[in-house]
Amino acid sequence: MNKNHTPGPWVYYYEQIGNQHIVWSDNSRIVSLSMNDDAESNARLIAAAPDLLEALAVLTELVSFQICDDGHPAIINARAAIAKATGGAA
Repeated sequence: MNKNHTPGPWVYYYEQIGNQHIVWSDNSRIVSLSMNDDAESNARLIAAAPDLLEALAVLTELVSFQICDDGHPAIINARAAIAKATGGAA
């Protein structure tokens, strides 16, 4: 798997001054979202992204090996999502 993103874990933090929803990794700011209706939900989803990507990759390999083949729509969709996240081929 391509690992060109900032390594996790990423964490969500709300900064009251400026009403910013922030995602951090170590001491680096990944993204800041200004206050709007979806900012907190989006920031939490972004913070979970490295963990979700890793879990999807592991589950995809496990399922394609033990339950269904590589041509199953769920496997195809999972690999497409991984490719979208990593910039790789589906």
